[in-house]
Order: sequence, then C-alpha cells, then structure tokens
Amino acid sequence: MRTRVHGLLAAAAILAATAGVRAAGPAPAPSAAKDAAAPGAAGYAPVQAIFTAKCVRCHGPEKQKNGLRLDTRSAALEGGVDGAVITPGNSAQSKLVRQILGEAKPRMPYKEAPLEAGEIAAIRAWIDAGAPGPAGRSTGPT
Repeated sequence: MRTRVHGLLAAAAILAATAGVRAAGPAPAPSAAKDAAAPGAAGYAPVQAIFTAKCVRCHGPEKQKNGLRLDTRSAALEGGVDGAVITPGNSAQSKLVRQILGEAKPRMPYKEAPLEAGEIAAIRAWIDAGAPGPAGRSTGPT
C-alpha cells in the first residue's frame, strides 16, 4: 500500500511539473536564436546611424554629391548618377564598400578620416544580409 501511494505521488509530481512546462510553451527553435545572431540581423539601424554621422552631410536631403543620397534606405539602394552603389547580398560587389575600403576611387568619406573597422563590418554585414530595413525612413534630420 505504501509503495502504491509513493508511486501515485511521484506520478502526480511529474505530471504537475510537465504541465507547467507545457503552459510556458515550447522552447524557441534553435534556428530562431541562430538567425538573431546572424550578421546583419540588427537590420538597418546601425547602418543608418553610420550614414547619418559620416555620409549624409554630402549625400543627404540638402546635398546629393554625384546624385547619391544615403539618408534613406530606398535612396541608398537606388544609387546615384553612376548607378547602384549597393548590391544587396554581396558587399564585395558593392561600389559603396569598395569606396569606403579605398579599393575604388575616390575613397569615402571624401577628404575625411576613413570609417572604423567596426563601421565597415556593420555596413558589409547589412549588405550581405540583403540590405534589409524600412524603405523610406530618414537617416538624418529633414
């Protein structure tokens, strides 16, 4: 009799414990955590901040050197007089990246200190992730 009671109590405890787990819902899939840590997962916000600080003075709403605007994602993807400067999914092919690295002339930002390695890495990760983000949001004051 005593063994039967202990067995029932143990079964009830296990049932209660698993009911709490089910109520909390399933654990997130491993791929969701992996996607959140993927390069470019932060989206456009860090790139927007870099463009605002380092590029919009010459490539924004007030001045568009070479017809290029970097104050919105859609304008950046549109490019300038010479065509597209961003190739979504391929930072190595993107003219913007080649210019900020000094591989294409003129090096950008023009006559200013080069971007820091972390800034370049953020831009490259964003482009390699497909340049995701809002289409028309401004990166600077309007």
